[in-house]
Amino acid sequence: MGAPRLFHCNFTQMVKAQSGDEDHQSFHRDDSGFKFPPGFRNPQNDYQVAGSEIYCSHLATWVALADVPEGTGFCLIPGSHKSAFQTPSDLNVGDYPPVSLTLPMQAGDILVFATNVLHDAAVWTEDYPRMNIFQRYQFAAYFNETGKGGLPHEAYKDRLSEEAYKLESLRKEEKIIVKSMRAHFGL
Repeated sequence: MGAPRLFHCNFTQMVKAQSGDEDHQSFHRDDSGFKFPPGFRNPQNDYQVAGSEIYCSHLATWVALADVPEGTGFCLIPGSHKSAFQTPSDLNVGDYPPVSLTLPMQAGDILVFATNVLHDAAVWTEDYPRMNIFQRYQFAAYFNETGKGGLPHEAYKDRLSEEAYKLESLRKEEKIIVKSMRAHFGL
């Protein structure tokens, strides 16, 4: 809905697998910390299309900081975010077209995906480390929606500009008014 907000970021580094290492990683979906029962859709990790618009409340980016050759990087099961597709119990992470595939990337490439897609990273086989930045974005309306204990965190106030602090201190209703005022004044 045109309002993603960064809420998680981490740097990962993978070194070359040692001989005898097995690919024991398994596919997973990211969630908001709560596992909904089968058949239910988590509204904070949702993907849907209506009226020719796509809505995804939980997106992620995988930014390659080093070249990622074929078969060694981000691995996913295409289309697994669109349904109640269950995680195969006997399928390790790896390149098994057409069921799963890994995506080769060059340093600087960015993959954007719905976190409900089954994914993980394949075993690293190169002599240099695989490095990437993984970021999660959530629908901005989920922040400060109750006005209690939201952003900004007072302990980190000194790390924000005065303008950013004031903006983060607004309730979502106030931010809606600011948006309409900006449009009214052509800003």
